[in-house]
Amino acid sequence: MTIEFRCASCRQHLRVPDASAGKNARCPQCRLLLRIPGLNDSDRPGLPWESQPTSLSKFIATARLVAFQPSQAFSQMKSHGSVRAAMFYSAIGQLIGVIGMEFWHMTLVYSAGTLLGFESALLQRTLTGMALAATGYVFIGVPLLATLGNLIGAAVLHFCLILCGGSKHPFATSIRITCYNQSSLTWLMLIPGGALVVGVWSLGVSIYAVHHAHEVPMGRAVLAVLLPMIVLMLIAVIMIILLGASLLTLLSQA
Repeated sequence: MTIEFRCASCRQHLRVPDASAGKNARCPQCRLLLRIPGLNDSDRPGLPWESQPTSLSKFIATARLVAFQPSQAFSQMKSHGSVRAAMFYSAIGQLIGVIGMEFWHMTLVYSAGTLLGFESALLQRTLTGMALAATGYVFIGVPLLATLGNLIGAAVLHFCLILCGGSKHPFATSIRITCYNQSSLTWLMLIPGGALVVGVWSLGVSIYAVHHAHEVPMGRAVLAVLLPMIVLMLIAVIMIILLGASLLTLLSQA
């Protein structure tokens, strides 16, 4: 007997002996490392973080895989089952991002205050307030982002994917994508200007994630990821046109 499946990257039709079930192999066309499914089991092996018990080393391994090898990462990410582990992963990633962002924020405020000659007492009160606000965000904002934030982001992504043709995988797949995507890149917040890099980098990772995790064509994945941005840009253009028309009307009546 033989096992037939398609490469998650180039969609090349592959055929291997049934004795290869569960083993890893490279696609002869695009060289992507794939896990050969079983005869009656198409479950994926999962990311390092998805194997028990979780640990810091598995978090680092998962973040490195998602950031630098998104094709492989989302080809092996589990698509069904509980999302609690993914949300916990997201909370850790968000915490790293908050630490990096607040460190540079406070450094900037301190440097600017010193250069402008602010009183040390005022500067100290400002930094203390920022530290307290950051602490509150850690205990309130991070859990909310890891749960409700990911659910909302996944809902938008999944809805856009449905508009673009749908997927055979469930909503849980979209939740996992949102949990693992940006949270695997928040270490970039530890460097100056990291927030901008995270925003751009995560778009590329999202496209690969939808393409491989939802197993949809690359064009549909690109459209699903960029659709919210396209809609927002169209709304902004319409508002600018309406505002311009209103100003012209007011000027003509003056």
